[in-house]
Amino acid sequence: MQIKYAFLEGGKKHPMKKSLPAFAPSPIVVTIVGIIWGLIAFYFGIIYGMPLPGEEVPQWYVILNYIFEGVAHLGVAWLCLIDWQLPEIISDRKIWLLFGLRSAFYFLANLIFGYWELILQRSPEVSLADPVYIVSYLLLLWGMILALRARRVTLKTWQYGVISAIAILGIWLGRISAFPPESSQAQLAVTSPVVETVIASNPSTTVAPDSASPIAEKEAPEWVLGVEEMLKPSAGLTSLFYVVLDIILLVLSGTLVLSFWGGQFSRTWLVVTIAALLLYIADVRYAYVAARGNFETGGLLDTLWVFSTILFGIAAALEYDLSISLRRRRN
Repeated sequence: MQIKYAFLEGGKKHPMKKSLPAFAPSPIVVTIVGIIWGLIAFYFGIIYGMPLPGEEVPQWYVILNYIFEGVAHLGVAWLCLIDWQLPEIISDRKIWLLFGLRSAFYFLANLIFGYWELILQRSPEVSLADPVYIVSYLLLLWGMILALRARRVTLKTWQYGVISAIAILGIWLGRISAFPPESSQAQLAVTSPVVETVIASNPSTTVAPDSASPIAEKEAPEWVLGVEEMLKPSAGLTSLFYVVLDIILLVLSGTLVLSFWGGQFSRTWLVVTIAALLLYIADVRYAYVAARGNFETGGLLDTLWVFSTILFGIAAALEYDLSISLRRRRN
């Protein structure tokens, strides 16, 4: 760490105290604000994110759901970058830089996904948002790996057994969520032809709209069609990549719990672990529903992404507070 000196009379010098950032994130304030923000998102999710059969999630609530998550990501990016700028931060500063960049990239990916969904009204298997989402996940995993490397804890045999069991569980959940049985795919494939046959045999038949049916896509600009056509062959590989990333996320979360359990500085990483687990649950749920053609943005479980993001912000505030407290005790 570079130390600045102030020169006194006689040529002597003493280290100058580094000034703190203008805004010092209090973990209590961040926690209260985060909980309130999450509860508001959860309240709207209960009221408007659980439509009755035959109904759809209101369009305005879908937009509001993007706002809930977007504001949370911007706040987390800001808090993490404050930690990165603090020389006295307990953990590696690169970790918080990666976490902050992760939230920034996730925010950008949500903007792109929202543009595809709300403006273009299209739902391709792979969109331009997917590469950005993948980058955000890689940044998060990289930060978690750096945290484990800095910990330098030698795990016991039973702990390796627990991690192996977690990995097996992750592989199994990834398999059943993202890759449904052939019977489910066949049933989904024959649904549309059956409906078309009924309508053809009786043109006067009126089919009630089904919320699970895919929304008719509007005509899109040529560049959008070109991007979708270019990314379409990578749909299977992208789904597999998401599954692998989620498995790694689950394994790293379990390893963080075992490595940081107990001790003065464990609170930050326990919160990070809970945030990562909520992110994993939300991802598995999304993969399960999307693979069966029933995903609709704005559902109640979408609030898991909001709560996960909020917890990353609380972890950043805790790390800042612990670092400042340790510095004051040393002074």
